[in-house]
Amino acid sequence: MKNEEENKNVEVTPEVQPTTEEVKPTETPVELPAAKETTPEEPKVEETKEATPEVGIGEEIPMSEEEKAAKLAAQAQNFNSKEEVVYQMKAEKGANPIGVLIFFALLIGFVFFLPKIVSKYGSLFDQKHIYFNPATKVPDDPGTTDPSEPIEDKDIHSFAKSDKVKIDGLTFLNFVKTNLNNGQYALTFSVMNENETLFDFSTKYYMELYAGDIKIGNKLIHSYESIAPKSAVQVTISLTKEEYDSGGNFKIVKRTTDEYPEVTLLETDDEYDKLTCEKDNNIMVYYFKDGLLEKITDDTRVEKTAADYQAQLAAANALSESTRAVEGVDSNVIETNQSGFNIKTNIDLSTAQPSTLTALKQYKYFIFHEKAKIVKYEMTALTYKCS
Repeated sequence: MKNEEENKNVEVTPEVQPTTEEVKPTETPVELPAAKETTPEEPKVEETKEATPEVGIGEEIPMSEEEKAAKLAAQAQNFNSKEEVVYQMKAEKGANPIGVLIFFALLIGFVFFLPKIVSKYGSLFDQKHIYFNPATKVPDDPGTTDPSEPIEDKDIHSFAKSDKVKIDGLTFLNFVKTNLNNGQYALTFSVMNENETLFDFSTKYYMELYAGDIKIGNKLIHSYESIAPKSAVQVTISLTKEEYDSGGNFKIVKRTTDEYPEVTLLETDDEYDKLTCEKDNNIMVYYFKDGLLEKITDDTRVEKTAADYQAQLAAANALSESTRAVEGVDSNVIETNQSGFNIKTNIDLSTAQPSTLTALKQYKYFIFHEKAKIVKYEMTALTYKCS
């Protein structure tokens, strides 16, 4: 029994090269039991050596050929059982290639659409003080804007798509651009009143024009014709050549005079501060005291080469005749060397009646004590250049 326990404690090292030393016999022959199939915890793979049997001190143990064969078979069986355990390894899990492709596709899509996401929802971030596209609400000069100014909201429409725009019970539709062939350009469209009350344009609506996503114009929408409920009127606004050629997109907004930027008048004439506004052949001069409008001069030049020269001359003479008896208004037609004529109208707003000015249907004739910022902003929105 002692020998058997010792044998169990002997570690059999596989693949040991057979020794050439003579085996000295022990006093009692030792019969090796068949090796039990064991599963070592973490056996190391080494070169296989034949096991050197433990022998005692004494004589050489004689072994027959059958015993040697049995011993070698037992060692081989033991080695094979260990080998199976050593190389029984779990297969590593590989990465799923489909999952990797989906991940990169989503990442690329997010990066590609990020500018559009910011453009569409940037205002939501602005409310949390993350300013992707900071821009002033109203430009100092609505006719001249920062070319880098982006579109701030989604209420952008296209003339090419003949979009209809609905705002506050009004529908804007049927947009037509016209080249008047005399260096002037116009945009005509209809305004339908779908409300149950009269609309008289006292509420200010503006059309902002865009070349792509860059604002290039700001136009006042106005008519002297009030719109009855469920009725429509046609409105025409002037365009610059750039607005006519490039202004393919637009937005309609409501704006109050409180939103107009303040102005500082730099020109003076005696006791007045002056604002001069020019467009084509018309020069308007506004005179202010303490920032409030006092009087107006309107000077229009018509060259004889104009295609409708005679019609314009007749209309100027009729206007001059009709205003001579009106208090506060003085209008005269002056022909110059057969090359054309000027019609010059002077208006003293302190004595002219507002109803008289309304009857003339000239939006450029503002009321007495109108603020300088309103005159400049709205004249600029009528395509005048003011300084």
